[in-house]
Amino acid sequence: MNTDNLRDARILVVDDNSANLGVLYNHLDREGYHVLVAQDGRSVVSMVETEQPDLILLDVMLPGLSGFEICRALKEDSCTSDIPVLFISALASTEDKIEGFASGGVDYITKPFQQDEVLARVEAHLTIKKQREMLSELNATKDRFFSIIAHDLRGPFTGFLGATRLLEESAEELDVETLRRIASELNRSAGRSVALLENLLQWAMLQQRMVHPVPGPVVLHEVVREAADLLLPSAEQKRVRLELDVDSAHVARADTDMISTVMRNLLNNAIKFTPEHGMVTVRSAIEQGQVCVSVTDTGIGVAAEDLPHLFRVDRKVQRKGTRGESGTGLGLVLVAEYIDANNGTIDVESVASEGTCFTIRLPAEA
Repeated sequence: MNTDNLRDARILVVDDNSANLGVLYNHLDREGYHVLVAQDGRSVVSMVETEQPDLILLDVMLPGLSGFEICRALKEDSCTSDIPVLFISALASTEDKIEGFASGGVDYITKPFQQDEVLARVEAHLTIKKQREMLSELNATKDRFFSIIAHDLRGPFTGFLGATRLLEESAEELDVETLRRIASELNRSAGRSVALLENLLQWAMLQQRMVHPVPGPVVLHEVVREAADLLLPSAEQKRVRLELDVDSAHVARADTDMISTVMRNLLNNAIKFTPEHGMVTVRSAIEQGQVCVSVTDTGIGVAAEDLPHLFRVDRKVQRKGTRGESGTGLGLVLVAEYIDANNGTIDVESVASEGTCFTIRLPAEA
């Protein structure tokens, strides 16, 4: 793993000796790390909770709380338990080292220390932490993939099979209106299944690095109009009004197919969670060299505690549409990954029972 990728890490150095603190700060700062410092034990725990460092270099003998006590407190808190703690101390006995590891430390460096040795150990443990996070993400991806196949994909096909069985066994006995209703339900079920399979396939290809963005000019007015035309029948069924206010002069630098998928998913989501006679509005603007597109609905909104999890593959936010429409949440995961692949960002604001606004920002075409 290239160590340059680790240089964005935030390292908290805790030592009551100003000389040691200065040496460590200067050396780590020269290497490009973001360095935080503390000199007493009592302020460390609260500082860690607010600053969330990626790694801690912790002295043992500190005023207030000892390094061992601090480490135990951090490991007992689920918010800070995954932060690697490297002890750096003049206490060099075997018993001290054993206590350091028993309290939750991942390494123990004795003073006087060699600067290059400290740097090597910092890099090693940051690499391990990064690899552990990547493994956790891969496991979450695998679990979500199997969950979709086992539950979300089975549901539409079960309904589809039930309807076709009814037609096979009782077609002669059904009147025309009933046949139309069954055909309509079959069409909706097939549409949901195809949409899910398309998202699942695109997401799987993205995870395997089989899809790469091909940047070019994206005329957002055209992309939004195509997505709206495709989803207009769904909106009309629910009497949801679509209002498009996207300037034809607003052109982004991105992959057209990916942004088309993004707009289809965002519009479909907005219609799904907006009740009858509601409204979905799409607007564009230019802000600081970026093209911004917002999709705002007057729907049921998202609970505040669910907002941070909307784009995460390992956390499924359970919500039904205003007509009981189901979803996997995979669409928003795909949206976030496509926006990220095109050097953009996505934000969401929502108020329960009032509506939701998704805003994407993409580089503007020069």
